[in-house]
Amino acid sequence: MEYSRRNEGDIRLNIGAGETEWGDVRLDIDSTDQVTVLGDMHSLPFPDNVCSEILLDNVIEHSRDTTGVLREIHRVLRPGGIVYIYVPYYNAHGAYGDPTHRSFFTEGTFDYYTEASDYDYYADFEFQHVSQDFFYSKLLQPVPSERIKLKLGHMIGDLVLAMKVVLRKPGADPVEPSIDGWLQS
Repeated sequence: MEYSRRNEGDIRLNIGAGETEWGDVRLDIDSTDQVTVLGDMHSLPFPDNVCSEILLDNVIEHSRDTTGVLREIHRVLRPGGIVYIYVPYYNAHGAYGDPTHRSFFTEGTFDYYTEASDYDYYADFEFQHVSQDFFYSKLLQPVPSERIKLKLGHMIGDLVLAMKVVLRKPGADPVEPSIDGWLQS
């Protein structure tokens, strides 16, 4: 397969693309005008180390096998490549209210897959943690501390709505994030 690329050898992959246009390759299990490859995130139809950036925007929560999906992402991501993950927060209505959601995420979930984890027996691969950001209910706007917002979010549902996580596959020549504004909430 041949795809358009920003730089020689770089593929920007959008998994679960649906109607979005980001990415040189837009993969989904359903066909739309924007999808360029039909496929499944559990078995990506690409060789190893070909993607510079991968986006999972509201998609990984539909899998029962988070570790398996992240293993596939790690496999196709080139060394230094970046994965952007956007998920609903575990106790937000957007997470548990959707009957197709199979996995739930907190601020500590992706730590299990990073170099800093004490739980390296969960996965045979690792990422570097680049950043993590949260979307909060307007009720938390007056609260100045991120830590207090998260504590309140653990006690009361729908205060923390979603989170964005950016991970990098270890390796030389790290990719700089290219999604404009993605690192800001």
